[in-house]
Amino acid sequence: MLKRNIAIILQGCGIMITGSMQLGFNRNDKAYPWLSMLLDGYEIINEGVEAAIQAEVARGARHLACHKGCGNCCISQTDIPVYPHEVAGIYWYVTEKMPQQAKSVLMSQLDTSNSCPFLGGQECMVHGMRPASCRVFNVFDSPCQPDEDPFYTRQFDVLIPPQEYINEAFYTVMPFYGVKDRYDRMDALQEGLIQSQIMNLKSYNWKELFSEGGI
Repeated sequence: MLKRNIAIILQGCGIMITGSMQLGFNRNDKAYPWLSMLLDGYEIINEGVEAAIQAEVARGARHLACHKGCGNCCISQTDIPVYPHEVAGIYWYVTEKMPQQAKSVLMSQLDTSNSCPFLGGQECMVHGMRPASCRVFNVFDSPCQPDEDPFYTRQFDVLIPPQEYINEAFYTVMPFYGVKDRYDRMDALQEGLIQSQIMNLKSYNWKELFSEGGI
């Protein structure tokens, strides 16, 4: 079921699936290419974000305002970019790792919540598999106010995304999209292959996807 629904994700985005792509998941073997490369990509982004935050703090008397329990950005942001490989990761996490009680909460709010569907209380229910856009969004000095978009109210306080690390992460996950040769991956990166598949996490049809998986 997992393999079939990840195939649905790819086909829905117009991505061709070749016989060489390994989209299955063995719960006892984390070495499946699509999952391991996704995790590697997130580690690269995490490293870049941490370096960017430390560099910003070192420039002056600044501190990171984001903290556990603050979910204002999950509510106020109308567009949360997400890519097919990230959708696959979230689907895997929900179906394979999320406790049943949390799944019930998630399914109950898919049609009713105006915030990110994965916001439970004031915490992310898929934090370990949150997309790159969530990882790079960090604000300094004071937390976002309800309904505030700091891009417009105080852009100086918003962390500049570490683009070099993001590019490296996208290069890492290119085989997910069927691009394996390193030169082809560089070309695809420059041509914006992954960026062309961008979707909005808040408007994505998660309910249909999860229903396919029998959640």
